[in-house]
Amino acid sequence: MSTNLLASGAVNAGLIDNITGLAGESQTAVNAVVSVALLAFVALVTFKNGFSLARLLMSALVAGFCAWLVLGQGIFTVQNQVGEDVGASGPVVVVVGDRHLV
Repeated sequence: MSTNLLASGAVNAGLIDNITGLAGESQTAVNAVVSVALLAFVALVTFKNGFSLARLLMSALVAGFCAWLVLGQGIFTVQNQVGEDVGASGPVVVVVGDRHLV
């Protein structure tokens, strides 16, 4: 009977739904951990440097950039922008002993 269910795709669909649900829940957890870590970073840098306004602003800028990368899907934006440039590689050089073959 389990072979028939597996062949019919009913079990696979349930498994995919479960994985999708877990991925959504884990994304929420990752967002919460990153947010707390960034706030702790700003607080640590601020306290460590004697409440210097310059250090506070710089740490806030770094935290904001990291938040944009992780929470605001900025990584995918950068990947799409840079991906085309990285894909265009130069000639392949093969090193055999002392000789370089292009």
